[in-house]
Amino acid sequence: MISELKIVTIGVSELERSISFYRDSFAYEVIGIGNFDGGNLGSDKEKFAVIGVPSIESGMMRLIEYGPDAKQVWGGYERPGDHGLYAINFRVPNMESAWPRIAEAGAVARSEPHFWKVSDELSVHDCMCFDPDGTLLDVFEMIITGPSKYGPLTLPASEVQNVVVHTEDADTCRDFYCGFGYTANQDKTLEGLEEFLKLPKGTAIRNLNLAMNHLSPNGRIEISQYVGVEGRRLNASAPALGIISASFQSDDFENDCALLEKIGAVPLVEAHVTRIPPYGDVRIAAFEGPDGERLELFG
Repeated sequence: MISELKIVTIGVSELERSISFYRDSFAYEVIGIGNFDGGNLGSDKEKFAVIGVPSIESGMMRLIEYGPDAKQVWGGYERPGDHGLYAINFRVPNMESAWPRIAEAGAVARSEPHFWKVSDELSVHDCMCFDPDGTLLDVFEMIITGPSKYGPLTLPASEVQNVVVHTEDADTCRDFYCGFGYTANQDKTLEGLEEFLKLPKGTAIRNLNLAMNHLSPNGRIEISQYVGVEGRRLNASAPALGIISASFQSDDFENDCALLEKIGAVPLVEAHVTRIPPYGDVRIAAFEGPDGERLELFG
């Protein structure tokens, strides 16, 4: 069985600066740190750190230091129709108090906090911002007015709630992720968010929210297709700044690797052993998803 999203890997220019940013913004702590062993995302020159909420072994971030010459995968996010791993989402208990703290830590606003309605039971107070290396973060507060699987949040911030995949074809993307265990809990077309999301006027968004309902309400995949906006695949190959990969844990590694290939994932790197805190030495393989996004399976 394949898990919910366990780790999002991002390339950074200065490791200590990024650790400080996520510590000061979300109270994330270092779970493990080291140097690559010549694996598929770096040589022994690259340092990395795994950070997250200490009590939760899911929704973590792996920061890899690629240095000041590395370029941001998405540039300045000026082409919103492009396809790939687009943004990382974090939940906070109160946006009014969280946003000044995140800005002081070094975030740059792309869209100031904005209220919008998800359903009759749920609204969000949402902002889009860039971390110090220009990686897009979606930070939100949930306003729950009815029955919900999401309980109150008492931490300064949640673990990574989900990663956003920008897709050329929402149906193909949905079927792929549902093929290894996700369920589509939401599939709707959103309108009126052009200013907030910096889109051409009149752009509608096909938005799907997928979760491993049998495992966790978090660690989700959010799929977005900007209707009528053309784009290209952005293959995030190291070294680069920004979202490099999304990683999932397997309790049946060989069979789950075969499953990913069966549902359309393209193998990128053969299985090898590497160290990922807090899991220790694991076997890991890399694949390409339907929109060029890099996915890792470890076990």
